[in-house]
Amino acid sequence: MSSRGLWSWNCERGFCQKKLITNETKDTALSLSACRLLCSESAALWPKPTGDVSVGNNLEKININSIDFEGIKSDTPIFDLTRGATKIFKEEIQSLVPKNINPVGGKSLIINLDIRHTNISKITLSVDESYILKVSESSDGRLKVLITAPTFFGARHGLQTLSQLVIYDDLRDELRTPRDVLISDRAAYPYRGILLDTSRNYITVDAIKKTLKGMGASKLNTFHWHITDSHSFPYVSKSQPDLSKYGAYSPSKMYSQGDIAEIIKYGNERGIRVLPEFDAPAHVGEGWQNTDLVTCLNWQPWQNYCVEPPCGQFDPTKSALYNVIEDYLPKDKYIIQIWTKGDDEQVTNLLANGYRLILSNYDALYFDCGFAGWVTDGNNWCSPYIGNKKNQILGGEATLWTEQVDSTSVDGRLWPRAAALAEVLWSEPENGWQKAEERFFGS
Repeated sequence: MSSRGLWSWNCERGFCQKKLITNETKDTALSLSACRLLCSESAALWPKPTGDVSVGNNLEKININSIDFEGIKSDTPIFDLTRGATKIFKEEIQSLVPKNINPVGGKSLIINLDIRHTNISKITLSVDESYILKVSESSDGRLKVLITAPTFFGARHGLQTLSQLVIYDDLRDELRTPRDVLISDRAAYPYRGILLDTSRNYITVDAIKKTLKGMGASKLNTFHWHITDSHSFPYVSKSQPDLSKYGAYSPSKMYSQGDIAEIIKYGNERGIRVLPEFDAPAHVGEGWQNTDLVTCLNWQPWQNYCVEPPCGQFDPTKSALYNVIEDYLPKDKYIIQIWTKGDDEQVTNLLANGYRLILSNYDALYFDCGFAGWVTDGNNWCSPYIGNKKNQILGGEATLWTEQVDSTSVDGRLWPRAAALAEVLWSEPENGWQKAEERFFGS
């Protein structure tokens, strides 16, 4: 028992209550992290699993230097993804241990990844992200973990759940995990996203990767990268290099091909697809000055031509701009993203006509709302922040526009609200926030 620990935590009516450790209780005392795991609903997992959750009552000390993986096949398309995910898992477990502590001993942790379809290396709306997680003790005293999943992406989610079941026990200065675990889990919706605008203010690669890390921890699976807008064009195009040359804020505020490849890889290993958006036909300006394909570029006074400066849009009268304009949106090809209010009658109309939707309604999912204005006095246009046919609703997406956000403030605007959205889209809980409170504050 650590000499620093004075308090034990007892589970009483579903909540952990602090008790002073005595000579009689010192051997059985629970740290707060251990109590939360054993006492909280669904083992304090976030997002809450949608199937069975059983973690037993016994915690075992594990050896941080003896975590090994089985079932990884080097001759499959998912080998690099799986190897990356296992490395991430070990790093997450290592990060639980304080820098001045070097835990020794404990049981070996052997993790077997049983992935049925090893040829699926890209996440789509039809990919099965389910998994089953089992933990048991083998006859030789090792802890055996079996994660069974149809795809890598389900197995990765299983690893993420397992990482939440490993705790650092600060009463004993050791890593511990439940010995008897059975969890089955699958997502309620296939599209679970965050949109991040990197045009109005440049967001660094490190800040983007930090966002992806949080998304992976919350089982969000789509990073909608609003990479360009009328304000700047930071993407370095191989075929049109002048767009970033004239459109980026500075040479240091561009995304190279290497940056983009790094972000895509970082996301894929965490079960996240990167969905780039080059905003058009409106919201086109900086970078296109010399192309003769835009109109209204930076017209003044801007209030007469657009909702915020600088103005700009493609000129549809230019034949070089496009060859074909589609007259309608076929239901089997297009997915419509909703940006208006959640009670917009068009939502009902689109559902009635068979279209598939992703909800990003500004009255609930614009995470830049609820702050001061920047082109008007007082609050911004979407203040205050306000807190069907399911087979056509593919999911939802939180949006963060960056007129008033930079790399230092992305985290504060996105989290923890994005984690709450993640549970809605993964678990589709039937209860309100009160039931989730004890898990949310400690996750």
